[in-house]
Amino acid sequence: MLCARRKSDGQTVTAYFESKANGPFVCPDCRDEVILKTGRRTVNHFAHVNPLACRYAENESEEHRRCKMEIFQALQKEPGVRNIALERPLGSNRPDVSAYINGVPVAIE
Repeated sequence: MLCARRKSDGQTVTAYFESKANGPFVCPDCRDEVILKTGRRTVNHFAHVNPLACRYAENESEEHRRCKMEIFQALQKEPGVRNIALERPLGSNRPDVSAYINGVPVAIE
């Protein structure tokens, strides 16, 4: 997962822009502890300490995480895109990327 909440202030943060020093972090859905995983070969991401407890703890491939991040970064540069987010809860769903594109709500999974 690419987003988590910082325990200290409840702020939703993106793994790509976050530092381990700012932890601890929790899952935005189940509130269980997650850890920030970083490396030169992988996209920074959060992983559940106890992955069996949360429905969003399913393993994502490195390619999937990289694709999500590339879509997110590309949309950030577009002038007609507003309110973009990674893994924003939308009812019972949590799409990889969501935004308003030219005023139309869009969810990308």
